[in-house]
Amino acid sequence: MAKFIDTLNSSFGIKIAGGEVDKILKKGMELPCEVTQNYQNSKDTQERLDFIIFEGENKMADQCKKLGKFSLHFKAEKAYTIDFKVTFKADENG
Repeated sequence: MAKFIDTLNSSFGIKIAGGEVDKILKKGMELPCEVTQNYQNSKDTQERLDFIIFEGENKMADQCKKLGKFSLHFKAEKAYTIDFKVTFKADENG
């Protein structure tokens, strides 16, 4: 008897410096799935970090589908001193 496995049909990630998409959930991953990725502030005196979420297989964000955006505001610190964890989850319902 054949067993069917649900998988992601697209990759999902966030835009990073240089305009690239850092793929967090990758096309073909078995469902359900959950992946956490670590990020840091990249500039001195930075007070906000924007996370722009994309779907697609291209390396560059402008060639993928933008799904949404959220921002985190925080006390300004030196570059690479604040850690952020981003978790993407997917199951059979999306």
